[in-house]
Amino acid sequence: AQAVAGSLMPLAILRKKVSDLPAQVTLDDSMALISSNKLSDHKQVQLIARISKNAGTKSAPGDLIGTLDSVPTNIYLPVKLVINDIVQ
Repeated sequence: AQAVAGSLMPLAILRKKVSDLPAQVTLDDSMALISSNKLSDHKQVQLIARISKNAGTKSAPGDLIGTLDSVPTNIYLPVKLVINDIVQ
């Protein structure tokens, strides 16, 4: 999860193996990378799922990616994020 505006640094990260997909996950404040910048501090976030061959922290050409823009953080209903694009 990333803030919709501002820093590109992720608010929360969850790592999974391709063999774990499809997966249902719940993101919450306990996954915050920085305790002073939690998911609940933002009204909306961008969700990004990426499959990378090199397991790096940044996107690289050839990575598979899916995004959802402007997901409200105050909802408790499932959202569907499809990995359907390739990083160029």
